[in-house]
Amino acid sequence: MASILVVDDSAVDRKVIGALLQKGSAHSVQFASDGAEALGHVGHAMPDLIVTDLMMPKMDGLQLVRAIRVQHP
Repeated sequence: MASILVVDDSAVDRKVIGALLQKGSAHSVQFASDGAEALGHVGHAMPDLIVTDLMMPKMDGLQLVRAIRVQHP
């Protein structure tokens, strides 16, 4: 079973993406509403896959990827 982290500032988009990822699978899906919250999730347990929105306030998707690569090489 893969663990997946979905990061999106839109609650509706998080719900839709999560439902698509869980449909017919045993994946464990976690959710974060922004990059800072996502970094908190990654700090506790590194997911197998991160699906992130590119355009988010505070920290966009590319900044999130860079931060994860620096903090968790």
